[in-house]
Amino acid sequence: MKLQKFFCFRLITPNNWFLTNMVSSIITLLLFNLLWVTTSLADVTIPEDVLEQIQQNDSVRILVKLDIPWKAEGKPKTSKAAERIKTQRDTIKLAQDTFKDRLTQAQGTSILRKKGSNLNIKEFVTVPYLGMEVDSKLLSELQKIPGIKQIELDSPDELLLTDSVPLIGANQAWQSGYTGQGQTVVLLDTGVDKTHPQLAGKVIRELCFSKQCPNGSTTQDGEGAAVPCPFSSYCDHGTHVAGIVTGVATGSKLIAEQVFSNYYSMPASYVSDQIAALEWVQLNYNSVNPPIAAINMSLGGGQYTAACDTDSRAAIINNLKSVGIVTIVASGNSGYTNSLSAPACVSSTISVGATDNSDNVAYFSNSASFLDVLAPGVDIESTLPGGEMGLKSGTSMAAPHVSGAWAILKSMFPTATVDSLLTDLKNNGVPITDTRNNITKSRINLAPFLVQITPQYTLTINSPSNGKVNSSDGKIDCGGSCVANYSSGQAVTLQGTANSGNQFQQWGGACSGTTNSITVTMNSAKTCTATFIPLYSLTITSPSNGNVTSQDGNISCGSQCSKEYPSGQVVTLQATANSGNQFQQWGGDCSGTTNPFTVTMNSAKTCTATFIPLYSLTITSPSNGNVTSQDGYISCGSQCSKEYPSGQSVTLQATANSGNRLKQWGGACSGTTNPLTLTMNSAKTCTATFETTSATVSLTVNKTGGGTGYINASLAGTADFSCKPTCPSYTKNYPVGTQIELLAYKQTGTWGGWSGDCSGKTNKIIVTLNTAKTCTAIFNATTSSTSITYPLTVTLSGNGKVSSSDGTIDCGSNCAADYLDGQAITLQATANSGNQFKQWGGDCNGTTNPITVTMNSAKTCTATFEPVSIQTYPLTVTLSGNGKVSSSDGTIDCGSNCVANYSSGQAVTLQATANSGNQFQQWGGACSGTTNSITVTMNSAKTCTATFIPLYSLTITSPSNGQVTSQDGNISCGSQCSKEYPSGQAVTLQATANSGNQFKQWGGDCSGTANPLTLTMNSAKVCTATFETTSSNTTVSLTVNKTGGGTGYINASLAGTANFSCKPTCSDYTKDYQVGTQIELLAYKQTGTWGGWSGDCSGKTNKIIVTLDTAKTCTAHFN
Repeated sequence: MKLQKFFCFRLITPNNWFLTNMVSSIITLLLFNLLWVTTSLADVTIPEDVLEQIQQNDSVRILVKLDIPWKAEGKPKTSKAAERIKTQRDTIKLAQDTFKDRLTQAQGTSILRKKGSNLNIKEFVTVPYLGMEVDSKLLSELQKIPGIKQIELDSPDELLLTDSVPLIGANQAWQSGYTGQGQTVVLLDTGVDKTHPQLAGKVIRELCFSKQCPNGSTTQDGEGAAVPCPFSSYCDHGTHVAGIVTGVATGSKLIAEQVFSNYYSMPASYVSDQIAALEWVQLNYNSVNPPIAAINMSLGGGQYTAACDTDSRAAIINNLKSVGIVTIVASGNSGYTNSLSAPACVSSTISVGATDNSDNVAYFSNSASFLDVLAPGVDIESTLPGGEMGLKSGTSMAAPHVSGAWAILKSMFPTATVDSLLTDLKNNGVPITDTRNNITKSRINLAPFLVQITPQYTLTINSPSNGKVNSSDGKIDCGGSCVANYSSGQAVTLQGTANSGNQFQQWGGACSGTTNSITVTMNSAKTCTATFIPLYSLTITSPSNGNVTSQDGNISCGSQCSKEYPSGQVVTLQATANSGNQFQQWGGDCSGTTNPFTVTMNSAKTCTATFIPLYSLTITSPSNGNVTSQDGYISCGSQCSKEYPSGQSVTLQATANSGNRLKQWGGACSGTTNPLTLTMNSAKTCTATFETTSATVSLTVNKTGGGTGYINASLAGTADFSCKPTCPSYTKNYPVGTQIELLAYKQTGTWGGWSGDCSGKTNKIIVTLNTAKTCTAIFNATTSSTSITYPLTVTLSGNGKVSSSDGTIDCGSNCAADYLDGQAITLQATANSGNQFKQWGGDCNGTTNPITVTMNSAKTCTATFEPVSIQTYPLTVTLSGNGKVSSSDGTIDCGSNCVANYSSGQAVTLQATANSGNQFQQWGGACSGTTNSITVTMNSAKTCTATFIPLYSLTITSPSNGQVTSQDGNISCGSQCSKEYPSGQAVTLQATANSGNQFKQWGGDCSGTANPLTLTMNSAKVCTATFETTSSNTTVSLTVNKTGGGTGYINASLAGTANFSCKPTCSDYTKDYQVGTQIELLAYKQTGTWGGWSGDCSGKTNKIIVTLDTAKTCTAHFN
């Protein structure tokens, strides 16, 4: 009975798919349990190598293959295929769980179980294997558990160690635009030092499957997971392999998987860890970007004279091939002439042997008839940890040449299958015959592939923020995929699409212009940048009594009150009042009374326009005079009407014609005050009445009765005359119609009232003189000769004072006085600053101020004052960048306190102070401008933003034979060689050579030969100007040589470019240079230890700078 039989029950139709899947799963489980019980009942054979290991050690690591049907998964192109893969994985998981349950139930008291090791079981998802550690007792128990197909040693594989780029044609591929860009190679090795300058930016993912992962576990995923293993000098192997892959495929990326453990102080890789690393690729290849082209395994062991497709790694390698990922494996370094190491012997891998630079098969390279290809693997110079370079030999070096070449081929032919590319790789290679066995195999060569295709160029989109870029052919969707290869001459249309709340601004790099759709012709490798900028909403609070429009026509509020604008755009707003109204001011993020008003859109903004009503002031055309307004708008006579804004104060002046005078105001104006001020809170009509001054009548006042007293007369609130106690009568002439106020108060006796043309008991009366009049005040005598007085006492509530018109009371200090019976006293209440008079209390009442009180008894009056209510507005400060803002009054100190309330109309001065290494740039929000001290008037709630930008240091390495100056005058090096500049500032440098010299080139953060040179300060920068003598005969020699018993390299660099290399076989080297040339020498050992420099050079560091002002000899010591 075979497990495949259950697949015939899966009848897939649109109507029964779900039910069929459910039934299929149930049948699968039932059949599985039946199969598990009925298969593999015989004891499993234990391999000899497992028995040997367990005799030597307490325990051994093994791989258990479960006896269930299995096939390579492949890429699922239909739901049926995806369901098949899921069912197979479920079956594997069920078999593993059943095996573990039976293992737990098995009898025995093994050493490992007593130690509580939990057997270290390693499970796999896609292949029917388990890895575990067992002792002899558990091993015998395993033989009795059904369902096991085979047991094998989880063997520790060893590293395979012992001007290759042009030899395989990789440089020709680069020239045609094929660098492996857009492809990833996975390395199963000892880890990679990704900080090496040659590997910068190459490693996109790090993983570890080892007994000694950096986190102390057996698996690790993330930063630092694949650093080189720390327990052996051979752990530099993975870094060397990585440098070969990226040295061949310069545009490729790497995933580093550290799979080596400490095996008796040597790095060794367990097969179970390799399977786990390969399965990670199987489970995650769809999410890797750039896509995975190949897996490199420069490791292996054993001797196989034929394909070893029963190897436990074969299943996962087949799985990977089925989804288009090839596994490239070193053939081994044992010098076999009829066999290969594993896993190179697995037929679905690409097995690689090694050749030297003369195209001879290396003496150590394993060879067999079923070997696939050859590649350079002798004296290969590549990267080593710590930034060093070094030579290594081995099939380990040959395999990554093929992996790099495979990445290039996948960039040429992205849809080609593994088998078709391998066939082409073999057919296009250089045939090499191994003289040891007369077997001929192809040494890889990329050059013939270039004849078959049109040159390809890479189009790279710098990943945009706030938007994405798509190509019309769908190859670029950046966002996600930002790199694609195109044929020479191909036209590619790019579309920039902004995210919500943003807008496309412009193209940069190899693309230019402001239209968001652009076509670029691929005649070279190109990089394009799409710039998107934020959109900020400008909202107008819908105004009453007017409307607001924008100069660009996008806002007309009224109807359209909001519009999004690109960051930095300047918008001009115009406020227009409705008929009968007037614009008053802006509010919100707009301020002031300027109309039109300009606002810069550096954030979302809300603006309010305030309109106020206009009220008409009309003067009834007067006779015998005219009326004018102080502001000049009214002159009635001629101009008798004017509209004024609500709340405005208008002062009117009545001017009588000759022979006339103002009698009084009428209508909405009243009284006789001239000039007269009124507030326009409604439409008003005022009349000025004038009278002639020629007709006069007399007023006579006299007294009667036995008492004494005063009669005082006032005209329009102003004292006119006083008939004191000694005055019996008084007469005066006035114009007809004059109104006189008479006030009588007794000195002795009692008040009796008025008689004659005046009458009544009140001591204050108004007399209108339309004829001559006589008024008599009656002061009756009393029986006592003593005058009667009453005390007047003033009390205060709140902050103010009260004074009497006669000066006797001044309260604050003097708050009481005695007054004669009947005497009228006027009290004036005056509030202190910040307060106002509210009302009288006690024997005085009301809000009239001043107030007059008649003393006919003892009286107490209270004046109440209250604080003036002042409108306040919040001022909020926000910071962009590194600095702080303080207010001159100390209330705001932002940093810590960024909000304070201020009185309406108060002027507040803000000071912006940048932190060290920064500079103030500008104000934003309700504040504007670039001066770091600014004054803002608080007539509404306001928010001000202070923007600070970093300062970056530009340092010029003090040059010999010349000087460097900046166009702005801040650098003159010679003397002043460093200056801080704001972020983004462009600085132009001029290099000037001394006499007999000439400028050669820039170095450091400056490069090239342009002079002057402009650079943008987006980071701290150090620049070097190199000068050379102009005379051809001013040269000196530099000689390098070696001493000691070791071997090594001496490499020379000139201005960052390789100049010469004295390799291990070179004992000395001499070369001439211009006087003053600076040469960098880098020595690194091949064998022995580094001893330092001697001669004209000194020191222990292996990298030195030599200035050739004379001939010099430098000796490197390799001990």
